[in-house]
Amino acid sequence: MTTAPTTSLRVARPAALPPHDHELVVVEASAGTGKTYFLEHRVVDLIVRAEAELGQILLVTFTDKAVAELRLRIRDVLDRLSRVEASTAEPDDPHWQLDAAARRRLRAAVTAFDHAPIFTIHGFCHRVLVEDAFASHRLFEQTQVADEVAFDVAFGALLREQFARVSPDRELLSAFLATDRSVDRLRDMLLVCARAGIDARVRRSLIPDDVRATADAFRTAFGTEARRNIVAAALTSERRWLTDRLAAVADALERCSGDAPPAQLLVMLDGCRDTAEKIAARAAKLPPDIVAAVRGVVNAVSLDEAVAAAMLPPIMARIQADKQEHGQFDYDDMLQLVWRALNGPRGEELASRLRARTPWAMIDEFQDTDPVQWSIFRKVWMHADTRGLTIVGDPKQAIYGFRGADVKTYLDARDEMLRAGATRVPLDINRRSTEPLVAAVNEILVGNLLMPLLAGDITYDEPVRASGDVVCDDVRPPVAVLALRGDGKTSADGNRQALARGIGDAIEALRAAPPAWTSRGVTRPFQLGHVMVLTRTNRESTDIAAALRARGLPCALVEPEKLFATREAAELACVLAAIAAPRDRSARMRALRTRFFDVPWSDLVHVVDAPDHHPLIARIFDWALLASRRAYETLFRRVVEDSRYAERALVLGTGERAVTNTWHLIELLLAELGRARSDLHELVGRLRGWMTDETSHPDERDVQRASTDPGDSGAVRILTVHKAKGLEAPYVFLYGGMSGGPKGNVHTLRDATGRLIIVGAHDETTGAALEAVTEAENQRLAYVALTRAQVRLYLPLYANLKKDATYGPIQRCLAPLAERAHRGTRVLFELVDVPVDLPELPDAPPDALAGFVAPAPPAPAELVALPAERGGLVMLSYTRLAHDLAVPMTAAKPGDALAIDPAEFDVDDASGTADVAPLVGPDDLPPGAASGLLLHDVFEIADVARARAAPDAVAWSADPEVALQLADAARARGIDARYLPHAARILHATLTRPLALTDGSTLPALADAPRFAREVEFSYPLASGRGLVRGFIDALVVIDDELWVLDYKSDVLAGDDRVKAAHERVASHYAVQARLYALAADRFRGNRRLAGLLFAFVRHDLVAPLRIEPGTLETWRAWLATIAARPTGEVAS
Repeated sequence: MTTAPTTSLRVARPAALPPHDHELVVVEASAGTGKTYFLEHRVVDLIVRAEAELGQILLVTFTDKAVAELRLRIRDVLDRLSRVEASTAEPDDPHWQLDAAARRRLRAAVTAFDHAPIFTIHGFCHRVLVEDAFASHRLFEQTQVADEVAFDVAFGALLREQFARVSPDRELLSAFLATDRSVDRLRDMLLVCARAGIDARVRRSLIPDDVRATADAFRTAFGTEARRNIVAAALTSERRWLTDRLAAVADALERCSGDAPPAQLLVMLDGCRDTAEKIAARAAKLPPDIVAAVRGVVNAVSLDEAVAAAMLPPIMARIQADKQEHGQFDYDDMLQLVWRALNGPRGEELASRLRARTPWAMIDEFQDTDPVQWSIFRKVWMHADTRGLTIVGDPKQAIYGFRGADVKTYLDARDEMLRAGATRVPLDINRRSTEPLVAAVNEILVGNLLMPLLAGDITYDEPVRASGDVVCDDVRPPVAVLALRGDGKTSADGNRQALARGIGDAIEALRAAPPAWTSRGVTRPFQLGHVMVLTRTNRESTDIAAALRARGLPCALVEPEKLFATREAAELACVLAAIAAPRDRSARMRALRTRFFDVPWSDLVHVVDAPDHHPLIARIFDWALLASRRAYETLFRRVVEDSRYAERALVLGTGERAVTNTWHLIELLLAELGRARSDLHELVGRLRGWMTDETSHPDERDVQRASTDPGDSGAVRILTVHKAKGLEAPYVFLYGGMSGGPKGNVHTLRDATGRLIIVGAHDETTGAALEAVTEAENQRLAYVALTRAQVRLYLPLYANLKKDATYGPIQRCLAPLAERAHRGTRVLFELVDVPVDLPELPDAPPDALAGFVAPAPPAPAELVALPAERGGLVMLSYTRLAHDLAVPMTAAKPGDALAIDPAEFDVDDASGTADVAPLVGPDDLPPGAASGLLLHDVFEIADVARARAAPDAVAWSADPEVALQLADAARARGIDARYLPHAARILHATLTRPLALTDGSTLPALADAPRFAREVEFSYPLASGRGLVRGFIDALVVIDDELWVLDYKSDVLAGDDRVKAAHERVASHYAVQARLYALAADRFRGNRRLAGLLFAFVRHDLVAPLRIEPGTLETWRAWLATIAARPTGEVAS
């Protein structure tokens, strides 16, 4: 055991840390400079020097992944420092003095680490809302709901109640639909507007007088052929496009009368807007009134913006009202609710309580904040009573504006803190990349002083320096420029194909001759997982992945896929739905197309309509029997094993990932069953509910996905720049970016009044503002892309590029550097020519493979048999066991484990129903498993006192509660309602009549039994101790201090001698069940005597007894021990 040192130790303290008593700290961390390292050591600094407790330091970041990394790294550094045994710093170096008290505080932090307040911003707000429900005026029990679900409820209600009925919304809706768009398109547009934030507002609304004035002016300018000829005469050089457009304007004006409603006028103006813009661009050649008219059209509010301005406010109000009424909230609500609570009557009390609980607060990734988040932290921690507020961010990496992040908020907050005396800490030592690569990237970022890559409010004024942690001895320049060359102007498709080819060539060259490099002294051998390809869009990721795979390079698309959005979730839901309703043809068809069956399309029609004995259809019915008894663990295991799903997934799907996801889903379903006992229909509904709204399920584990860790993958990682933030790789390629980002109809801008929503067409000034926002976003995306590489960076250089191309900022700065790539004393760029539009290779001659002889396949390897304790279960059906008790002795091979399915005993054998069908009346309950299950369902829940009190079955079944039980059971089992009177007579008689045993004796009615337990679950070990017997007994009945096992049977007995038929049925079908149930019941009897088993053939009012004689149980125990002696595993009855 290690003894803690008794002397004070000096431990190196990072020089970048500010003094511990500086309350306001602004950390600006460029990419790769170790902001997480700063945060973890800032926590240590506060514990060691400020004597803070870990629970007093709040850390907030913006993703669950970042929370997990922070927790892991902070705990590790606390644990290491609490165990340090020797000084690691010289007296003159920055250091911590770890005396006994400081080490005690560090050890206490490690011990209490599970309760450390490290959250995402939404996790922090949720905690505030739950712990301070009074201050936030919220219900104690609240439900998280997806914003889309809440929106759809409000939109659907308002569409019915207001938008389709009340003016002017009705006219706007009609005009929108008249443009050949659907209600779904309207819903999608308004949902995007709603997600802009509760503080955002639509820029302009419909002002009828203004719209009418604009339309009248345009009609005056273009309403007659003479007026249109004036325009044509002034623009004679534009006749190529002008003639057709003027004709379209004339048609639009003719179809829309001057006194049309304003909404219809907007449709007309929107239709003429493009023409008006082209004409307005040539204003110098036109009369002033025509210029004014076309500019009026260009600047007019669009129909979409008018619709959004009218409909969005009532939708948002309805959403808030609905969520308040039902105790619901979404992610954005959490922020707003906390902010409102802080500004409410008890707001100062809440803020004071938060400050007292966590006097220090640190916010990571602060460039991704928004005004509400900053308002919360400023209100609480920029206060005289706080001990410290630290923000860490890099505005150059603010790339999540589409999620609501607002880099201007970061800039304003930073400046406000600096004005309040905050200490600014720039982190400018790059620990990610080699020194030559850092120098090359700096050249791209600031090499052109007149036109740097980052311009405007966010600049790169403090270039980073390499720490020397990553070293590469390769003599090649760190940046390879893939210069796309072609004859004349190259096409976009040609550029993409050439770049994909160039990237593939470069990866293969890397694999053939990889650079030798080390990270912190550790040599890193090459693997394909070290290669990362960055794209702008998911479509580009798919394209480059296909191109690389075509040349034999394995690829992994890194996607943040959610478990309930996976193919595995959809397929499992389809299969379970078919099991829940095996007669539903549509459900069966959907299930048969999943990887659980993989029936080809060509065979699907034949299989779905096949008879019940078809192997695949029979399998569904076998599973349905398990589900009917709610033997879900066995059901799920059988579904996966019987279908050989794992093997199918490996061949047809994504292999281990698919299997992992499927078992994860099964675990969640079993956990749900542990909370609420459900039938399979309800369980399928629950799963589909999770698929529709993942926030309704508390499990937050991510689905297994393509790893973002280069050490975990043997494939090239392909991902968008947005997904790459926070990641790194030794070799990084950029692909695509030749066009602008994803296009949309809804945009946001910020002005002095706040955030504005711009919908549809916009004027020239607004267009220029949006272009500036897009350019700034592209610059920041370029910075993120350029700073992911550790050793080598591969950049395309296009011959021509669109104005709004995402790659534009890099192209602008890279082009002059590539021109002088080999000049100067230090070569940082290597120019690689990549030809574009190469001619396709000719087809191979027909006899190219004439002499080829395929080699013989390798001989299959002999697999070593698994030991018994590692073998899988051999599933033996009860039908086989029932006819031959020697089966358990002979069916299992040595080393196999035996499992007898628990549900098979509980479902009556429906074989032979064709022979007994004539014995059943037209209104009698039909033979078969479904009828037996209906009776079992009602027997399990029927109120015995009600049955005893009713004079007959008619009166009993007329009771509303009984009638509901019968109807529910019939619906669940697919039994027609006309059979329910007969079922009621069977049930009532079984419960209330004395039990007439076939040996001539009689026992009291079940309703009069002093002790009567139904659906008794049992579980007991095998004698070997290496397995279990599990199952359910229909009922245990105590009569005169004797315990009887009762099992209901709905079999139809044929022949004249029903008593003989009953005993033969028990002997031939239920002998194994009798043994296993008797051994189970013996454990329940206590001081009572186990009298035997009663097989109640309820259709015939016959009870076949099987009495337990002295020595019987010992014989049966020996039989069971013999079964368990050879195989090892689980025996479930």
